[in-house]
Amino acid sequence: MSRIVWIDIAKTICIILVVIGHYIPDIHPVWYGEMRRIIYTFHMPLFMFASGFVYIAAKRKVTYRDFLWGKVKRLMIPYFTVSIIVITLKLLSQGAAYVENPVTPFSYFKILYLPEAGYFLWFIWALWWMFVVIPVFSAPKARLALFIVSLFLPLTSSYLPEMFCLKQFANMLQFFMAGVVVYEWRQYLKWCANVPILVVGLAFCMIEAMPYIGGGGNSLLIASVGIAFTLKISYEIEKYSRLSSWKVLALKVSSASYIIYLLHTTFEGFTKALIFKLPYFQTYPNEIIFCIGAIIVVSSGLVFPLLLHKYVLTRHRSTRLLFGLK
Repeated sequence: MSRIVWIDIAKTICIILVVIGHYIPDIHPVWYGEMRRIIYTFHMPLFMFASGFVYIAAKRKVTYRDFLWGKVKRLMIPYFTVSIIVITLKLLSQGAAYVENPVTPFSYFKILYLPEAGYFLWFIWALWWMFVVIPVFSAPKARLALFIVSLFLPLTSSYLPEMFCLKQFANMLQFFMAGVVVYEWRQYLKWCANVPILVVGLAFCMIEAMPYIGGGGNSLLIASVGIAFTLKISYEIEKYSRLSSWKVLALKVSSASYIIYLLHTTFEGFTKALIFKLPYFQTYPNEIIFCIGAIIVVSSGLVFPLLLHKYVLTRHRSTRLLFGLK
């Protein structure tokens, strides 16, 4: 399958938002807290949408067993690899330094059913269950029916256990299936591409300005508008050849987005621990110092996993296996 550039750009935007959103300093300006709130209204739904879109666009005829084995190698082996690494690092360091979300040796067992190494790893469990379910629905109309059903699944999430991240699966399946449906029924949605970006951007600003009410239809509406706005920005970037250098960068970041997702909090945590030992960063003197620190921490969460992906993980058979790389 040839690359769908605007989806790659959207994934790049999304992983940048994820890395920003996971930088949570103890003291921060009001505007930063508001920015994180906005990011959290749509960034993971966007990731799910892109995953569903790419899944159906690249769908090949393989047996159900072979398909799931491929997802074990792509998703679950890297999940256990990173979980073991993170838990080990926490156990070695939490006695000598402050560690967010401390662990115990029992955590090595808990990763079999919970994202114990870091809550952000719920995404992998939820995506895994989506790939378990979606191949059963082999026809476009069946997948459309699943999308309709998925809109009501969040109503059941409060009855589901925390184990295996089934709650998150129920809440996020609608966005994965939206990506599937948009690709499969795209001939009926061509008019969407002609909506001016100014209109979509204005709708995004208006909906984000409304008082946020967690759960229910309001959160679905906010997430949907955020997804639409990001996709429109990505589509416009892809259209203009003069931005070709940005396209190349987006493709590189998109290709490494899973590694960035798995490792960004580890690099952010180390960088945060280091810079906040410096005198100027031990307090919150002004917004300029805050911005400098935020740029350094967020950049480390993007750049170091990207370099690791390019120069280490893709060059050795063992690391490609452990981190789900081809």
